[in-house]
Amino acid sequence: MKKSLLLNGTILFVIFLFFSGCLEQPATETENQSNDIIFSSDLVDLIYSKIDYIKEENSIVSVEIRYLFRNIVDKDLNLIVYVNFYDNFDNLIAKSNSKEINLIKDYEETGVGPANIISYTGEFAYKVDHVEIVVEER
Repeated sequence: MKKSLLLNGTILFVIFLFFSGCLEQPATETENQSNDIIFSSDLVDLIYSKIDYIKEENSIVSVEIRYLFRNIVDKDLNLIVYVNFYDNFDNLIAKSNSKEINLIKDYEETGVGPANIISYTGEFAYKVDHVEIVVEER
């Protein structure tokens, strides 16, 4: 009886230890759908990002970057955003046209409407391996 109680207690303890590492961790603030997106900014958080490769006849003809920001500074922001497109050797393939975004203090873009989109359609779209989203204050 004592041995079975000790054995059951040990089994329960091991199960508890196993599941204690599986506690749900708080979600990070950035929901990056791809590891192929580089981003850093002291002005905004990237709360959503996704890279889509658009194909026609089994060939990549365009690359679309979708993103949403959260203003993390204590002021209204006028931003210029552009994307650098790189191949797998970190060679710059293209730089997108800049896009202007205004974010008021404490504002967070939501996924209710369409995300911001910057795309590259060019001769070397098939070579794009990763991108860098660049944010500058205007």
